[in-house]
Amino acid sequence: MAFTFKQLKGTDYLKDAYPKINELGSNSASLSQDVENIQRMFQNIQTFSITDSRGRTPEGSQINQDYVSSYVDVYGSLVYPPDNVNSTGWIYAKITASNEGMLVFLPDNSEKIFTKVKHNGSWSAWSSYSSDREINKFIPGDILKNGDFDYKWGIGSGTLEDEVANVNFGLSLFYATQNMRNSKFPEPVMGTIQKSVEGSGFKAIIKATGVSGKEYIINIRNGYSKPVSQTITTTELWKGSQDLATKSTVRLKDTVNNYDYIEYYVTFSLGGAYTFKVSPQVSTVYFRDLNLVNNDSSAGFDLFEGAVTVDSSGLSITPYMSKKVTGNAVQSDQTGNITLQAVTGIKQI
Repeated sequence: MAFTFKQLKGTDYLKDAYPKINELGSNSASLSQDVENIQRMFQNIQTFSITDSRGRTPEGSQINQDYVSSYVDVYGSLVYPPDNVNSTGWIYAKITASNEGMLVFLPDNSEKIFTKVKHNGSWSAWSSYSSDREINKFIPGDILKNGDFDYKWGIGSGTLEDEVANVNFGLSLFYATQNMRNSKFPEPVMGTIQKSVEGSGFKAIIKATGVSGKEYIINIRNGYSKPVSQTITTTELWKGSQDLATKSTVRLKDTVNNYDYIEYYVTFSLGGAYTFKVSPQVSTVYFRDLNLVNNDSSAGFDLFEGAVTVDSSGLSITPYMSKKVTGNAVQSDQTGNITLQAVTGIKQI
């Protein structure tokens, strides 16, 4: 393509320009190729202004992490946001001259903070951090109050059934004293409430530990509770064969004062074998039995009474008495009548 002076309609002031126009015309194919190359070069680059007249990123900008070259602090949207969150929010990014950087994103309608870092030119995956308020929705206890309990009940509170009916579903921490109305706990307790939907109502399992260390379990369904369940442990304090008539002291493995109940296993020469469960505070423990004989040829009875004493330390037991009564006959401290076989400590936990 070429232009002549005549084609330019004799405009004298253009007569010096047409040689240059002709030069462009003769190289039009090369010029077209250059334009296409430039278009391909810039096709993946943001076409809007990254900064305003004051050098700041305009609010509402769409930020592509791969083309951030220095500093961004703006409310806008991300081209590649984290999964399952709003792409719009506050964006803070900083890239160094050595192409190292960081990106912080606070999406709308979320209490989470997302971050990623750029190292050796590559971005890491997103990491998320939740606020205390967000975390508080998913764990028992109130971390906004330094790990305080979700619920506290005492004087002025309703019954346990009433209070649990208003507890949120899920797992909660609670503290209760024996002063709440119709308390099922004999002491202050702390523990968990696991509540879930059951039909049109709810069910809840309360697990608590008292200040004494004892454990309590209560099941509640739709406002009605079952009796308190407690776990017990048994410890063998002594085992053997000690005739009470010998009055020989036996030494226990542990003091009886560490248990809620003490169980004595005793056998009698006539009648059988029995267990006697008493409080550890009882210092003199009595064992009694009756054997009745009644058949076609004879009739009679045997009465047995034995006793042991527990010393003040609770570590020693000494036979105190062994007696057998048959009719009008009395046998005192005669061996073979009453024998201690075992002593067991019982503890509620």
